[in-house]
Amino acid sequence: MSVSWHSELLGLAAMLLTLIIAKFQNIQFFKWTKISWRGFVFAAVVMGIAIALSSLIDYLGQSYTSYTTTQNEMLLEDVYKNASWLLSFLSIVIIAPFVEEIIFRGFLMQQLFRNRLWLGWIVSSLLFCAVHVPTDWVSFLLYLIPGIALGGILYKTKRLELTIFAHFLNNFIAFIWP
Repeated sequence: MSVSWHSELLGLAAMLLTLIIAKFQNIQFFKWTKISWRGFVFAAVVMGIAIALSSLIDYLGQSYTSYTTTQNEMLLEDVYKNASWLLSFLSIVIIAPFVEEIIFRGFLMQQLFRNRLWLGWIVSSLLFCAVHVPTDWVSFLLYLIPGIALGGILYKTKRLELTIFAHFLNNFIAFIWP
């Protein structure tokens, strides 16, 4: 299994189609107003804490259990092993966070659970974790923690743009970290 420019263009088309449908359905994911620097700092700090906590769990999992890496990481390595650096970067760091945030925090939290945002936070965190296919308690926590952090950013700031930014940060660090 490998990725190509064709598959990424298809992903971009799906993302644009989603935004067009949302526009015609009067669903507004973004506020299109200036975000304060404090919002960006808050999102970065929350995601930094989530990354640190996940790194600690990853270390403990590798040190004290049979865990080595997540199924999701192995799948991504297999899919992108023959892809160009640029294609991998666009897909993992740019497209995936945007699409996942539109689905989990945009549709689920902001739309489906708009009157019970706290419940949307829980549901979106668990579903975010589930789609990353955890196979043991370590990988479950490794995906649940960022899901909780991203939901918390939206819950506190009401800005999907900041969850996308934080998700970009998370995936960028994972992309460049050996």
